[in-house]
Amino acid sequence: VATLRTCVTSQLRGTMRAALGMLATVLATVAADVQQVHLAMMNDPSKITVTWLSTTKGAAWNVGFGPDTPDTVKIAPETEDSYTYSVVNASDNSCYSYTSPQIFTASITADGNSFFKPGATVTYQISSNQGDQSPMYKFVVPPAAGTPTRLALIGDLGQTVNSTETIAHIVSGTGEGTPYDAAIIVGDLSYADAENLGRCSHPGGCDPTRWDSFGKAFEPLGSIVPTMTTPGNHEIELVSVGDRALGLMTGCNVTDTPFLEYRFRWFTYSTDSPEALHYSWNIGNVHNIMLNSYSRYVDESKWNSTMGDQYSWLEADLKAIDRTVTPWVLVHLHAPWYNSNSHHRGEIEETAIMALFEPLLHTYGIDVIFAGHVHAYERTFPVLNGTLATGPSFIEINIGDGGNREGPALPWCEPISLFPWSAYRDAEFGHGTFETANSTHARWTWHRNNVSETDTPGDDIWITKSSAGIKVYDATPTHPHAGAEWTVGRQHEHVEDPTVGRRESRRSSDGCPTKYW
Repeated sequence: VATLRTCVTSQLRGTMRAALGMLATVLATVAADVQQVHLAMMNDPSKITVTWLSTTKGAAWNVGFGPDTPDTVKIAPETEDSYTYSVVNASDNSCYSYTSPQIFTASITADGNSFFKPGATVTYQISSNQGDQSPMYKFVVPPAAGTPTRLALIGDLGQTVNSTETIAHIVSGTGEGTPYDAAIIVGDLSYADAENLGRCSHPGGCDPTRWDSFGKAFEPLGSIVPTMTTPGNHEIELVSVGDRALGLMTGCNVTDTPFLEYRFRWFTYSTDSPEALHYSWNIGNVHNIMLNSYSRYVDESKWNSTMGDQYSWLEADLKAIDRTVTPWVLVHLHAPWYNSNSHHRGEIEETAIMALFEPLLHTYGIDVIFAGHVHAYERTFPVLNGTLATGPSFIEINIGDGGNREGPALPWCEPISLFPWSAYRDAEFGHGTFETANSTHARWTWHRNNVSETDTPGDDIWITKSSAGIKVYDATPTHPHAGAEWTVGRQHEHVEDPTVGRRESRRSSDGCPTKYW
């Protein structure tokens, strides 16, 4: 059985890699210099933002779009920008400066366009007067306010073979019959880690150009599904105090702005305080709250206080939610609050943010928190104050298993019974799907990369909610527990599969508690 699984897994991965390799060749042939195309939602639901990059100088650009061909409407880009990132190269103390390609954004809008309506397919193409032209892409207009929606959830994606497989899985699930309405990445996108240039031992190194290679690798998904993101620790890219001092001595004007590259490339959402990188948006019957676990880098004195920008904003946002339109409220952040893995335990971005925000989120009855950072999958029972909730509360789902270059995180803290709030945990690469059926029922599935997207998910549950709180029911049709409530005491832990390949460097379990919390 193990040999057969290895063979099937190898064939599946080979097919996916070949398909995306062919697509990448097509993109390179057709696009000339239109690259890193990705869509995003706007705070105006009648608009979709398209972002692209190009090194072509002095060109006039347009985005054509329409119901069947990209010829019905043509619009010019609304913004054009670029940035420079400078750092001391630790290998020889030289000054290294990278300037990005030009970054363009345009809004594909419903204004005066009757074909732009929920559920309709829109075709678009990006062109310049110098011969640059993207392929023709299609996306499905997101659902109307208050109606069911389907979201893809990814964490800690990176740009590895495993990342490519995650992207391929999601692309294979975006057929027009059952499209993803949006994708969400809960931090750690490119792993460029440019501040560590010259001292980085990771595969692929640390370099700002990795933002370009990531954007190209993500284009097969980003160009057809609006993608929303939160920043992770790998997006900070703040040059160290020592390197800044060295820069002053050597005349190198090093970058001292946190999140600079992420902000220029991926944060196109319109907010009152864009430097803070927190925001919210609606899609269908879901209100999404995007928090910055690393707000201490932009609000240094008040980030862990009720006087901080993010707390004040969050409280106002929660008060303004109309639960008759968006009964489901999801919170997305990078650093998890509930984690039974030996990695990333007790970090200040976890403990301090949790202590500050958890009571507020509980007061307003949010439903699910999605997090990443730990490179594994874990789902909790309803939780509060570091333990099982005794009344209505939210569940947390950690999905930091998107495909990063550090590998899945092991070991888990053992035994799992030390963490009675942990319902399911597994250190495999994959992604998740959150799909609402109505105002009280949503289905969550977690898909491993080493099986087909249409095969039985690794974790498959119905999430229901009422005045009594969140309840979870097993939705796996072939499982003995199918249809039964997933009650406290039932804990699933997947046994490590030796055929998976490279694992994150194992840590001692000394950091794991003998008694939790």
